[in-house]
Amino acid sequence: MPLLTTYFRGCLFLFLVAVFAEDHCSKPPPKFAPRECCEPVKWSESNVEDKCAGAPSAVVSYLRTYPKCIFNSTDIIQNDGPNATNIRTFFEIELKADPDYIPIAINNFEMCYSLVKRRMEDKDHQIDGCDTFPALIMECTIAQMFVDCPSEKWKSSEACELARKYYKRCPDRHFTTNA
Repeated sequence: MPLLTTYFRGCLFLFLVAVFAEDHCSKPPPKFAPRECCEPVKWSESNVEDKCAGAPSAVVSYLRTYPKCIFNSTDIIQNDGPNATNIRTFFEIELKADPDYIPIAINNFEMCYSLVKRRMEDKDHQIDGCDTFPALIMECTIAQMFVDCPSEKWKSSEACELARKYYKRCPDRHFTTNA
């Protein structure tokens, strides 16, 4: 009987820890300006921008349709998954002015694809007829580039360190999922 009592006490302890444990992702960091923490990425002008220049001018529509146009024109997603060769090519072209970010962007794109796919699995990707999946992946990728900012581009401050620590610990807080 003491073994069973120990077992139940252990279960009760784990339950109490789970219930009262602090959710480190529920409280976002204080407001900060990402540009003051990490030197912004220098994106190159490319044919993709020319191809996608006809995206709607309304900001909300543009933010939803431009990433979809990028995905379609570069084939970075094929057969319901990331195409590593096309992702590499896309970022090598788009980030040629800032090559330190190329491996960071590639790794983060693949991580964000999996994260967004998992988070959006049971949710509708459509808002006003626009597929939000590409926009969420790109938003997450760019936000993760902040987290993985190269050390020579990082400007340390208390606010920056708190923000980086939070987003590193809580990568899915970069984007909204209509949850």
